[in-house]
Amino acid sequence: MLIYSDPADDGFARGPVYPDGPWRAADGIQRGSVAQIQLKAGDPQTPGRPSVKGARRIPPSQAPMLKGLVPTTPISYGAAEPLLRALNGDQVPEEWQGGLPFAYRFGPGGTKVHLDLKNTFQVRPLWDVTVRIPGSEHPEQEVILGAHHDAWTSVVVDVSRDIEQAKAWQRAAEALQARADAALRKGDTAAFRRLNDKIMQTERDLLTGAGLPGRPWYRPQVYAPGIDTGYATQRLPALNDALFVDRNVRSAKAYEARLFGSLRAATRTLAPEE
Repeated sequence: MLIYSDPADDGFARGPVYPDGPWRAADGIQRGSVAQIQLKAGDPQTPGRPSVKGARRIPPSQAPMLKGLVPTTPISYGAAEPLLRALNGDQVPEEWQGGLPFAYRFGPGGTKVHLDLKNTFQVRPLWDVTVRIPGSEHPEQEVILGAHHDAWTSVVVDVSRDIEQAKAWQRAAEALQARADAALRKGDTAAFRRLNDKIMQTERDLLTGAGLPGRPWYRPQVYAPGIDTGYATQRLPALNDALFVDRNVRSAKAYEARLFGSLRAATRTLAPEE
């Protein structure tokens, strides 16, 4: 199987491409498109645990992320263009038409590909890259930015209390943002650090030790990769999986109770100190 990112989703059809803009260039490949991150992200051999030196590792044959795989490789839309252009057959529905400048067709005929993949499973060291850029006005203040922090039927579950609690959480978050802005204007780094600690604790409040249904290593309750959405986020993933994947009302009610408790804890964490 060949997978590519179409320019209608990420490419020239959306705007200027790299290096002139943020969108994918014709030779850009999204390697993450072939990963089963809905089952497990990070090191496949240490599900739910940090991949550190000396960590207990499971064999690749037991890794959830590596099960049920088919030979797959990602390619760029530049490489996909001649393959798609050569296809014959009926034209695809309008909603399947991508951004390349020709009609997409189902096939068959016109295209032949020889795919030869050689995959190996090896443990190799990785490094986190940390860069510090001192501010021109307040170099003593720190703002941390990160990418890929590794660290989404016919039954009824009442989530009305969760909605109200989420609104309370939102109000508390907006109030904390106002306090943080005031601290920055005053140059009160101590107050800003205390508020930052509250934000970090809130992230922990919104985790569940039980994990998601069938994926205990995924602990976020507000958003996570959907079981069949790849990179796309599934809101309230535990409730979604319990209701629409497992169709288990009892499980959904249990996860709803955990969600409510987490939202309440996060709201209390964001509250001003007395």
